[in-house]
Amino acid sequence: METCGSSKKNIRSKDMLSTLEGRVTNLEESMDGVKETLKVVEGCTDELDPMRMQLRDNMVIRPRKKIEKNDTLKVMVVALKEKTKAMMARIDELEEELTMYRVAIGKGMLASVPKKPRIDVPKLKEFQGM
Repeated sequence: METCGSSKKNIRSKDMLSTLEGRVTNLEESMDGVKETLKVVEGCTDELDPMRMQLRDNMVIRPRKKIEKNDTLKVMVVALKEKTKAMMARIDELEEELTMYRVAIGKGMLASVPKKPRIDVPKLKEFQGM
């Protein structure tokens, strides 16, 4: 036999049980929503992986390649400067040689020009007094 107090306890227990069942149902629905959101997030992270790799490439690998290219360019510039110095020295030598040739040719031309012969032309008597 049930007493009045025990039936109230049963009703309260049933109410608590139905409340718990409602909460479990809500929790299960929320979990379904979380699972769907998780799938969306996983899809986004799958899209982000190639971007992450590209970013790593841009931040780590490419700067190394640029540094290597930069070093190569520096070596090339140094080599070009050395060649330029050598060429400038050679140009100076050639200019000195050209100057010597010009002087030699100038002296030779003066020496090779025949002197004008002096011809004594008799003067007319009219002009002898002058």
